Amino acid sequence: MKFSRFENSFLSEASAYPRIGTNPFSVERIYTDTRKIIQASNSVFVALSDQRDGHYFVEEAYQKGVRLFVIEKPVEYKEDANYFLVNSSLTFLQNWARNYRLNFSLPIVAITGSNGKTTLKEWIYHCLWKKFNLVRSPKSYNSQLGVALSVFGIQENHNLGVFEAGISLPKEMERLQEILRPKIAILLNVNSAHLEHFKDRKQLIDEKLNLCKSAQTILCGADDPEIYQAVKSRFSDRKVLFWANENASALQLKIVEKIGAKSLVRCEYNQKTYDFDFPFQDRASLENLKALVLLIFELGLNLEDYYKEISSLPSIEMRLEVIEGIQDSLLINDVYSSDLQSIEIALNALSEQPKKQKAVVITDLVEKNSEESVVYQTLSGLINAQKLEFLVLIGPEIEKHKSFFKAPVFCFDSTDKMLVNFDFRKFEKMAILLKGARKFELEKITDLLAKSSHDTKLEISFEAMKNNLIAFQSKLKPTTKTMCMVKAYSYGSGGAEIARFLEKQKVDYLGVAYANEGAEIRLQGVGLPIMVMNPEQNSYQTIIRHQLEPEIYSFRVLEKFHAALNKEAIQEPYPIHLKFDTGMNRLGFLKQDIENILKYLQNSSNLKVASIFSHMPSADNKENNEFNIKQIESFESIYTLISSRLGYKPIKHLLNSAGIVNYPSAHFDMVRLGLGLYGYCDQIEMERNLIPISSFKTVISQIRTIHKGETVGYGQRFVAQNTTKIAILPVGYADGINRRLSLGVGSVMIQGKKAPFIGSICMDMCMVDITHIDCQEGDQVLLFGPELSAREVAEKLQTIAYEVLTSVSSRVKRVYYH
Repeated sequence: MKFSRFENSFLSEASAYPRIGTNPFSVERIYTDTRKIIQASNSVFVALSDQRDGHYFVEEAYQKGVRLFVIEKPVEYKEDANYFLVNSSLTFLQNWARNYRLNFSLPIVAITGSNGKTTLKEWIYHCLWKKFNLVRSPKSYNSQLGVALSVFGIQENHNLGVFEAGISLPKEMERLQEILRPKIAILLNVNSAHLEHFKDRKQLIDEKLNLCKSAQTILCGADDPEIYQAVKSRFSDRKVLFWANENASALQLKIVEKIGAKSLVRCEYNQKTYDFDFPFQDRASLENLKALVLLIFELGLNLEDYYKEISSLPSIEMRLEVIEGIQDSLLINDVYSSDLQSIEIALNALSEQPKKQKAVVITDLVEKNSEESVVYQTLSGLINAQKLEFLVLIGPEIEKHKSFFKAPVFCFDSTDKMLVNFDFRKFEKMAILLKGARKFELEKITDLLAKSSHDTKLEISFEAMKNNLIAFQSKLKPTTKTMCMVKAYSYGSGGAEIARFLEKQKVDYLGVAYANEGAEIRLQGVGLPIMVMNPEQNSYQTIIRHQLEPEIYSFRVLEKFHAALNKEAIQEPYPIHLKFDTGMNRLGFLKQDIENILKYLQNSSNLKVASIFSHMPSADNKENNEFNIKQIESFESIYTLISSRLGYKPIKHLLNSAGIVNYPSAHFDMVRLGLGLYGYCDQIEMERNLIPISSFKTVISQIRTIHKGETVGYGQRFVAQNTTKIAILPVGYADGINRRLSLGVGSVMIQGKKAPFIGSICMDMCMVDITHIDCQEGDQVLLFGPELSAREVAEKLQTIAYEVLTSVSSRVKRVYYH
C-alpha cells in the first residue's frame, strides 16, 4: 500500500538522524504549512528554514494535533511527541522523496523549460489519462520543495508519471533529477526571464539539461541553435528526438488554416502526414503541441487516436489576472516574473483599466545586462509612460535606480517590510499592478488586497469571449452592427469588466435589463451606447443622468419618460428604442399602435428613435419555421411603416444568438448577441465553435472514508452501501449550487472524472463521491466550465443554461484572465 511505502521510505531516511521522543508513530501525511493541516493524526510536520521559518510554527502544528516533527534546530519538546533533528529539512524531504520514488518502476516524463511546463503537463494528462493511470505534479509544483511533494503522489497503480522541474539556482536540477529519475526528458525553451543566478544563457541551458542525466530519450526543439548544439554534443549516446520548423529529420508541425480562434494543423513525421484540429493559434501553444505530439509518438501511440483529445485541449489559466480588491480597488496580478517583455504586457493591462488613479508595485528585475543601469532605464521608460499616483519599488537593486522614475516612489528591501511599513489605505479606489519575480512573494500583497479569499471562484476567460464574438461576427456582413447583452451581471460573469472588454473589441451597443446595471457600467468609464430593456418608472433620472437609452414598449412608458426628459429640460433629441411584439406576447407595442406612436413623436422634438426591434420566441427551433418566417415578415412590415414616416431610418434588429445562425436573411442592421457570447447557443452546431468563458471552481477541503451503513449530511439522506471515499467541498447553495443537484442528480469534475453529489447540498458546503478518483485535499474541482458545461448541469435540473450561469452568487470571487 502507498502508506506503507511512504512510511518505510521515511524511516529509511530518518534512521540516520537523532530522535527525540520514544512514542510509537505512523506516517501517512506530510505538512510543511500549518494553515493546511486538516488531518493531524499520523502526520509529520517538516519545519523548513525558508523566509517563513517553519520552526516558529511547530507549536501551532502540535496544537492542531501533529505529534511527529522533522526539525533543524531545537524547539520546545513535548513528552507525547517525536522529533527528528536533521541538518537540512529540505534535504531530508528531498532524500525521502528520492527513496520513495525508488519503490516504483513506472516511467516518468519530466518537463523543464522557462515557460509552458504546466500547460504541457496538463495537456499530456488531458490526452493520455484514459490510456494510462497517470500521476502528475499538482498545479505548478516544480520547485525544490514542489517536486519532492509531487513525487509522494505516486501510487502502486500508476503506470506513467508526468512532472515539472523548474530551477532558479545552479546545481538545483541535479537534485530534481535524482528525485525524478525520468525515462523521458522534455526541454521546452530557455529564455532570459530566469538568468538571475547564472553567468549566461549557456550555463542555464547546461543546468536544465542535467535533468536528462538518466533519461533514455530526450525531446526538444531544433530551431534554437544553442539548445540544439548542447543536446547533440552532450547526449550523442542517447535517443534524441527533435521538433523543428525546417529540419527534415525532425517532427514538423504548422498551422495550415485558421478557423475563428482555432486552427487546422498539419504534422509531418517519419514520412507520414497528419491533419487535425487544434483549439489555439498562438506560437507558445503550437510549441507545446509539438512536444505533446512527439511524446505521443515516443510512447508508441497512434496519433490519429488522439485527434479528439487534441481538438479539445483546455486553456490553462494564464498568470496575468484581474481581481476585485478591497477599498473599491482593482488588482492586476502578475507576480511570477519580472522581465521587461512581461512588464510591458502588464503595464498595457493596467492602462486599460477605467480607474482614474493607478499605482504600480514592482520588484528587482531578473534580466542580465553588462550595464545594470541600461535595463532600469528601459524599465523607467515603460513606467514613466503611465500616469501613476505613485510607485512602490521592492528590492535593493531597483531602489538604486529610483531617480529614473517620475512618479513619487516608496522603497522597501523586501515584501515583508512593505507589509509592515506601508499604509495600504493609499490604494483606495485605485487600479494596482503587482509585478515581480517569484522570490519576492508579492502574492502576500495580493492576499491582503484581494476582496475575497474564498477558495471558490468563477474564472472568466476574455480569450474565450473573443473567440465567441468572432465566431458570430464571422456570419455577419461587415456593415451589420453587434449589440452585446450584459444584463444580469453579464450572465453572472461581471458587468463592468465584461463591458470594458467588449468596448475594446469595438462592439456597437450594450444591452442591460435595468438602469442600475447600465449606470454601474457607465461609472466604470464605458462610453458605448447602452440600451435599457426594462426602464422602470423610478429609474428615469438614472437613465438620463448616465445617458442610457430606454426600451419603450407602451404608451405609458413613452409618456412618462418623455415627461422625465421635459422635467430635466432636455431639448436635444434623446435616443429611445421602440419595441414591438410580433409573436412573443411579452412586452411591446402592437402593429395597430403605429399611427398613434407617429403622432406622438411628431409633437416631441426631444425624442429620437435610435432603433426599432422585436424578439423571436423560437429562433432556435427551425421546426417552427413557418411561424418564424411570418414573424420576420410582420416585423419588416412594421419597420417599413414607421421608418417611411419618420424621415430617417433607425437601426433595425430582431435576432438573438440562435437567430443569427438560423436566419441570416434577417440580420438587418444589427443583431443582439446574448448567451452565445458566453459560450452557449441553442443552435447546437454553432455551439461546437464556442468556448464557455466561465469556469466555476473550488477545491477539496477534506477527504474522508465512510463505511457501509454510515450517513452523510443533513437529514441523513445518503446511506453508504459500501465503503466510500468522499470529498467535502467549500461551496453550497449560497454560492449558486442548486440544491436539486443533491443525491447524485448532479456531479462535479475532479482530475477529469465525474464525482456525483452525495447527501444534501448545504448552504456553504457539499459532499461528493470520489471512491473511483485519485485525488488529494487541495485539488481543484470544476463545478461547471468547458469540461462540464452549464448546459449539462441545466439538463440535470430540467432548466436552461441561462439559469445556471446567472445563479453564481456575488460572494464568489470573479477572476478575469487575459
